[in-house]
Amino acid sequence: MSLTFLNVRVQRLDSISKNVSSTSTMFRPKSIGFFHPFTSDGGGGERVLWQFVKLMREKYPTARVVIYTGDKCDDGKRKKKLILERAKERFGLDIDIDDDDDDDNNSDNNKNRRRGTIEFKRVYFRTLSQSKWYPVATILGQMFGIVVVAVEAISGFAPDVFVDTIGAAWAYPFIRFFCGESTKIVSYVHYPTISSDMRERVQKGSLMYNNRVFFAKIPVLKQIKIVYYTILMSLYGYCGGNFADVIVVNSTWTKNHIDRLWGAFAKRRARRTKKKLAPRRANEGEAIVVYPPCDVSSVELKVKEESITTTKVLATTTKLIQLKKRPPPSSLPDAAGDGDDDGDKEVKRSRQENNTPYVKKAKRLILGEYKVPHFSAIAVGQFRPEKNHKLLLESWKLMKTNVKTNKHPACEKAVLKLVGGLRDKNDLRRYNALKAMVKEMRIDDSVEFYHDVDNATLKELLQHSIVGLHAMTDEHFGICIVEYMAFGAIPIAHNSGGPKMDIVQHGVDGFLASDATSYAAALEGAFGMNDEKLREMIENGKRKSLQFSEESFNAGMYDALKTMGGFAP
Repeated sequence: MSLTFLNVRVQRLDSISKNVSSTSTMFRPKSIGFFHPFTSDGGGGERVLWQFVKLMREKYPTARVVIYTGDKCDDGKRKKKLILERAKERFGLDIDIDDDDDDDNNSDNNKNRRRGTIEFKRVYFRTLSQSKWYPVATILGQMFGIVVVAVEAISGFAPDVFVDTIGAAWAYPFIRFFCGESTKIVSYVHYPTISSDMRERVQKGSLMYNNRVFFAKIPVLKQIKIVYYTILMSLYGYCGGNFADVIVVNSTWTKNHIDRLWGAFAKRRARRTKKKLAPRRANEGEAIVVYPPCDVSSVELKVKEESITTTKVLATTTKLIQLKKRPPPSSLPDAAGDGDDDGDKEVKRSRQENNTPYVKKAKRLILGEYKVPHFSAIAVGQFRPEKNHKLLLESWKLMKTNVKTNKHPACEKAVLKLVGGLRDKNDLRRYNALKAMVKEMRIDDSVEFYHDVDNATLKELLQHSIVGLHAMTDEHFGICIVEYMAFGAIPIAHNSGGPKMDIVQHGVDGFLASDATSYAAALEGAFGMNDEKLREMIENGKRKSLQFSEESFNAGMYDALKTMGGFAP
């Protein structure tokens, strides 16, 4: 520990000595470290990471950018390009890299204005931050793990700015201890690690993935868990509010929780540290909301005629068409011992049909300027327990059952597409369990699975959907919900968290639901909606989605850095 302390302090003193000659009254970082050990997960957090990296490269082009990752990056330049290409493929973000090798043929003038490099520092203890190692007292175990990983990161390189994009507040005291006040800590919080909502669920005895039956039903264990959560909430508030220089959150729901937990400590820190670089704000100590960057580039008014085959013109603004069906991905997860022979046969069948044009039987409707596939719903989200895919399948089953009474043709022919990423073997087990559940429910003829698709395939699936489903309780924001709107799909989200407070206005640009019955009712309402109402809801959704663009994220984040951290323009 003492050697680590000396190593980091020497790095910081060296960096400070190089900046002494600067006459600027604003803070202009020479090096920026991004702490995000899981850079390849492909979720909303990774989209924020890469957009943030791109922003800092544009604003501070000479700064050295270091990304702390657990991914293998020991192969140098080749591996670096591979990671960045993966980010481009998944999120459509093109991040430029300038390597020393590329400058060999440059003139001396070019060397004087050489851009800073992007580097990857591998953290080998990343696995300690995963919940799988801590079946009991998970938050406490992960707190220990994340501290170890963060200390390992800064011992390899101590930056001028330490950017945390995963919510590792537990590590901030150690970052401050090792690096000193000369390093600014920038925190982008997607989701509070511990919140009052979690404690309230324990008090009420609610059963969830993080509140097991024996804790919910046994009074003594319930009280122990309440005390445990209370202590962690106080510690979480101290670590976050007392040490972070810039506090940014992704939604109003997250802001309310972070202000409640971090606010008092953050205000005391603001009064205690006499900031010369950042002017005082009226709401000093409060988190700033900067919505995550969403892909709204698809928001357009005209339908690409080459992507459809017109079969009949019903009116001047309405066409009845048929679309070619894209075969499902041919590479299913490698499930050892899965025994899914039917799945293997399906893969072979799909490969054989790749060269055979297949026209889907379900007819699809074009309403004026909007493409509206009446019989397709999509649910985008990693196959994690909190995404609550089970609720979606129960809702879908209920809607299909109700067809016998309402006899609506759209509901009868509707197809649900579950799209998500697989991070590890646990996600793979959940993925296969969902496939088995679909067969048990006898809805396998109307449910399709897609995993780890690239950005182009995801866009195509979104374009062919009329409904977008999301079932996570207390979702902090919900990037996929915005993308549903941008692609003209009506979102049906859980009546809680960020979707309720920031995105969906029930009945105007989408629907909110809370259980299988309300989700099924919303599905029936969306599929059976008349053309005029459908067109109006799609237009409202597309307008709403423009509020969450990449440009809005860049402007909001840069403003937060200037007002809270005193960063130079």
